[in-house]
Amino acid sequence: MLTEPELFKRYIAVSPSLWYANRIALTMADDTADTTIRSGTRAFFAAGAFENSNMIDDLNELVRKLRRRDPAKLQMSQQIFEKERHNSVFPGAVTRGLLTVFAPSTN
Repeated sequence: MLTEPELFKRYIAVSPSLWYANRIALTMADDTADTTIRSGTRAFFAAGAFENSNMIDDLNELVRKLRRRDPAKLQMSQQIFEKERHNSVFPGAVTRGLLTVFAPSTN
């Protein structure tokens, strides 16, 4: 989505390792800010409430950066799943993500 946005229009990220390589994904969100997002792109981001607080903080930061890009073209949803940890959040978050990014358009 950051470097080759023409490849897909639907994205789901559950507990992404945004800390990896000195938070390279967050840097990429800044560096690729002029990359055009395809119209109608949808993204769903999720983490568990009982994960490391850095995981949630980094996810919030990524969503903030993406919201500033092109809100008319990018529909984003974010959910922090209560009572879930890194190892337990995936099934429910993927299901919610699929339902969200493939929901019928409200336009």
